[in-house]
Amino acid sequence: MSITYQQKRQILSYMSQPSHWANIFDMDFFMDERRKWHTARSPNDITLASRPDHEAFLVTDERPGGGSISISTSPDRAFMIADESERSARMGIRGLQADVPEHVEIAEITSASEIGVGSSDARLIAIPEIAAYVRFYDDKSKTVFLENWGKKVTFGPPLHDRDLSLHPGRFFHVVSFDLDTAAQWGLTPYGALNGTKLIVSKDLFIEPDLRTFNELDPEKAAEYLSFLLRDEWDDSFKGPWQWRPKKIKNVGDITHLQKQWTDSTEFSGYFIGLPKQFFVETTDNGFRLATSLDNREAIWSQTALLSEAAGGALDTVQTVTPKLSPGIVLHLLNKGDTLMDHRGRAWKCVVLETKNTAEIAKNARDIGRTNFGLTGYHFASLNFDDHSCMIAMDAEIHDRVTHAYEATVQLLHMIKSGERDKAKMERLLEAGADLRLIKPDDAQAGRTLANEMKDAENFEMLADLQEQGDGIHDLTFTPPEAEPDHQGPA
Repeated sequence: MSITYQQKRQILSYMSQPSHWANIFDMDFFMDERRKWHTARSPNDITLASRPDHEAFLVTDERPGGGSISISTSPDRAFMIADESERSARMGIRGLQADVPEHVEIAEITSASEIGVGSSDARLIAIPEIAAYVRFYDDKSKTVFLENWGKKVTFGPPLHDRDLSLHPGRFFHVVSFDLDTAAQWGLTPYGALNGTKLIVSKDLFIEPDLRTFNELDPEKAAEYLSFLLRDEWDDSFKGPWQWRPKKIKNVGDITHLQKQWTDSTEFSGYFIGLPKQFFVETTDNGFRLATSLDNREAIWSQTALLSEAAGGALDTVQTVTPKLSPGIVLHLLNKGDTLMDHRGRAWKCVVLETKNTAEIAKNARDIGRTNFGLTGYHFASLNFDDHSCMIAMDAEIHDRVTHAYEATVQLLHMIKSGERDKAKMERLLEAGADLRLIKPDDAQAGRTLANEMKDAENFEMLADLQEQGDGIHDLTFTPPEAEPDHQGPA
């Protein structure tokens, strides 16, 4: 199921509103010293974490709905034992030294067999440093056996479900979606979740490399299946033709069989990879997306600009070709208007109108990333209708990139024409001339402007560059020797 442009704009508008976001930074979680303890997990899904001085332990039943037990010792040889529901008991030299809370029972150990050491069905873990065992039962209750004391402390099942969700690491900024809102947009829960992941990763430029697989193209799939089922014989076989073996055909890579798609509204597949730049999980009434502060600011900036651009704040530019170059992108932005985002940051923006804006928006994002080295925090390319897209760049970055691009064009012209002007070359390099702005693939492969000079046989400029000590990298350069004069005396 794919989303429509209207649904895409609704998701973007929803994420633009700060009231839908929350900061879930948990100071207690990060200050909890137990995160630094040594942790080991047993084959029966019990985790034991121990403090380095072996005076405190945390034992956790990792099964769904399982509880945990914390045990700590004090200088007076007393034990403080508590469970995940904050029920606790203190055992000292004189035995129990606190009132026993409800659902906690203290009793004598009647025999070694009740501990279950050596039993194949016992969900048990030993803590040899304090001669204790902790056993978890199927009804989610748990017992601590203090072998040296001859006592056992039994706690009932957890009073509340333990939150088993993973902490989203550095992703503290969360936007939550509820199913009722998705239904108002005409989206199923699955469609809303996948649509949001695609918009954030691809359209908002947060993780453009996120792996996806669209549904198969029926014609391509049928043709490929026919090829796999068609018998083909091994022509290299030298024996009787009746015994010729069939060629073995492997399915192999089938990415070429999926329906081609450019915009998130064209995606109707069922596979979207696990993102690394944000975190998505379902909730009781919907789902939530968590990401970093920089990514949240990038989302807010782009959606704020889109709100103005789609609302008619900018004059549109008509174009007829989806083919863009870095120079064209910079030129279009230079002719565009300046808008302010939610933080008052100036952006150069332009709205394009044509039938190919989905392809234009994608091409612009590719250029922003590969040629200019920008992320969604400084660059945006959003297709918001079947014939309209917005391209935007941080105004200060646009000014710097424009000067660097023009300097690169001039320097490449100098290299190819054989011009030698050391002072001019130094000015262009200082302005930011970089081969990546014009030839990103070559730059990715390790080529530099020095390689361009060598290929153009502009050895004088290469010598100037080497003297300056910039851009040579590992390129070995030996000036050509003058050819010997074979003419002899006149």
